[in-house]
Amino acid sequence: MMDCLSARRYQHAALGDRPVVRLVPDNLAEAADLTQEFYGFQRPARVHPVGQQARQGLGFPDWALIHDPDRAAFALEVVKEFRVQAKIARSRPGAAKDGMVAIGERLGRSVPHFLPSFYEECGRTFLALENANMATQFFNKAREAEKVHALQVDENLRRDTFLEFALAGAVARYLPLQLPDFSVDWAALEGLINSKTRAILVNTPGNPCGKVFSQEELAQLAELAQRHPHLLFITDEVYEHIVFAPARHACLAAQPGMRERTLVISSFSKTLSMTGWKVGYVFAPPHLTAAVRASHQFLTFCSASPLQAALAEVMDRLPAYVDELAAEYLQRRDLWCSLLDAAGMPSRVPQGRYFVISDVRSIGHQDDVEFCRWITQQLGVAAIPASAFYHTPEAGRALVRWAFCKGFDT
Repeated sequence: MMDCLSARRYQHAALGDRPVVRLVPDNLAEAADLTQEFYGFQRPARVHPVGQQARQGLGFPDWALIHDPDRAAFALEVVKEFRVQAKIARSRPGAAKDGMVAIGERLGRSVPHFLPSFYEECGRTFLALENANMATQFFNKAREAEKVHALQVDENLRRDTFLEFALAGAVARYLPLQLPDFSVDWAALEGLINSKTRAILVNTPGNPCGKVFSQEELAQLAELAQRHPHLLFITDEVYEHIVFAPARHACLAAQPGMRERTLVISSFSKTLSMTGWKVGYVFAPPHLTAAVRASHQFLTFCSASPLQAALAEVMDRLPAYVDELAAEYLQRRDLWCSLLDAAGMPSRVPQGRYFVISDVRSIGHQDDVEFCRWITQQLGVAAIPASAFYHTPEAGRALVRWAFCKGFDT
């Protein structure tokens, strides 16, 4: 199979007029642009088709950065050197590490902006060989390179780039819930799915809107799954016990045919009001949890084993406690929503979680960020601009998230 190869020209403020060019197969173009924006580069000013390459040929891996097209030979030599070390890593990981570090030191003297991507590729090489220690060292080097060489990171793109790295080249596609009731546009969701779609992420109860997916909506997702048998579903249900009647939380995995295709994520941190502990769990069939266990070791340095053991003992004792917890939050929800109504900022009463969204345009404010800055400085009341939760910030402009997980005196 052949891929069209294009030279994508990027600019970075720290590099002045000197461009950076990535030779990228067109099917990876969006992922490459997101990666570059993460490092502070602008979207490509120029894109030039340069030919075709065999998908499995040597070519230029999508991580290979060069100064300009005239230095393509230099980039190719780096790729060849790296692949020699990748082969050595199969039997002599220590020697391969030394070789990769030597390549990195040389690159750091001439093309330091190359280093984060280079070290990421080193880490992925050791990850594929199940060498967690070496992989972690190189992923840490990638983060250090960003700091040492002052590559500014666009925080708004951190989520996209994390997914691009963590899901091995995947590109996220987003479906905002529809105002004013945060409903699902089912036709739009269907339109986002194609043969390359691998998973759908579902958040219920939802943050920041407090939406709880109904049984009917979960049944529609299960029907969608039947039409697209290649899909997996990942559900974030960490607020499952903070739900207000008449809404009821239900798990997508309980729908017919969904148990084998769903990874359910939950947490003790929210349920037991101890967010600093960061202890949660995932349940899914063994063939799915194997991948979770493999990736988890690269996301945390170590697990809090004593806390895990203690909380495993608590699981059977939760029902009475969580009923009381939901009742406590219900009182606070009703009080805070009534105060917002009295202040002229009507909101949609949340079905779950301890957040509520209001539209500040009703009191003359058009920008959620400016409003949150103003109310914090002038009135000492903190809120979160809801646009921060949207892939396209304009979709949440003028919406503000309030938290009512406070004492009544507050």
